[in-house]
Amino acid sequence: MTATAAELLRIEINGASATADQLRAAFASFGHFTAMQVRARRARGLRHHVARLDAANRELFGVGIDEQVVRSHIRHALGDDIADASVRVHLYEGGDQPSLMVTVRPPGGMLPGPWRLRSVPYQRPVAHIKHTADFGQRYYQRLAHASGCHRHAPISAFGTSGRSPACSSPMPGASPRSGR
Repeated sequence: MTATAAELLRIEINGASATADQLRAAFASFGHFTAMQVRARRARGLRHHVARLDAANRELFGVGIDEQVVRSHIRHALGDDIADASVRVHLYEGGDQPSLMVTVRPPGGMLPGPWRLRSVPYQRPVAHIKHTADFGQRYYQRLAHASGCHRHAPISAFGTSGRSPACSSPMPGASPRSGR
């Protein structure tokens, strides 16, 4: 479920109210997140959320996160007036270091009775990381660049080429790679 603007109570980036420019950059960038329910200013399993953020951050950005910084930003975003909320913590490309965004909206509830689910064909890329929109393209683009290539070549589950030609020429200054 996507929050509407009216449902959002607060959005902070690096501990301060987010500007429109920061929000545009945040939602168009490469990153990951965790989502939790806060009741009486406490989140069940917060250490597990932070551990997942730390592991994903190390994999994506090569740097860990400080649990106390995450906790501090969540507390700041909740302020003194919000005890129960739905909270998301996003980490995304933000210059030299990843930026940390906290969104706060009204608390979620459980549907009464059993849930009905519909299965759909979909394989999320890099499924072990809760990631943001357009993540797959950016993830593989970054891997291609890190290996000295200009572009990535998506291949479908059927082994057919996506849209880009295979990486055949290294980026300037990169060592040549053998290719198929």
